[in-house]
Amino acid sequence: MYYTARVQIKFEDDNGKLKKRTEQYLVHALSITEAESVVTESFTSSPTLQYEIKSISESRIVEILPVNN
Repeated sequence: MYYTARVQIKFEDDNGKLKKRTEQYLVHALSITEAESVVTESFTSSPTLQYEIKSISESRIVEILPVNN
């Protein structure tokens, strides 16, 4: 199953001003709890990055098809 995670990231711009940006991530997981864990693990690898998971919802995407070369 796929979940869409909306994550708000706080960062400093070139002028040192604190900015916020919301990004969406597609997560392959068995449950919302697992999807949250995957996102948290991904973001905690960068200790200086400030983030907040805003929402996680079930995606309507059924399958991701591979490209055959």
